[in-house]
Amino acid sequence: SCLDYLVKIMPSNKEALFQAHICQFLATVHGYKPLDKALLPNQTDHIIEPLLLAFIKNTQADKFASWRVIMVRMLNKKLSKPLKRP
Repeated sequence: SCLDYLVKIMPSNKEALFQAHICQFLATVHGYKPLDKALLPNQTDHIIEPLLLAFIKNTQADKFASWRVIMVRMLNKKLSKPLKRP
């Protein structure tokens, strides 16, 4: 498991123990599984956008909905600005 792996590589590191705790929580409570490195779409990216958005939607749906409304409003404002007469 994620917890066992992190504790093995850094048993006395508090940060690693905290990360292991978070991994264990996500696995047991939300059913998340560690990603296999071979399945990652781009080995140079540190964030995988579709997975990050899915995580936010699953764990913070209300925040995501309000963020989306704000972003749509900002986009509409930017798109309509050049169309207005000076």
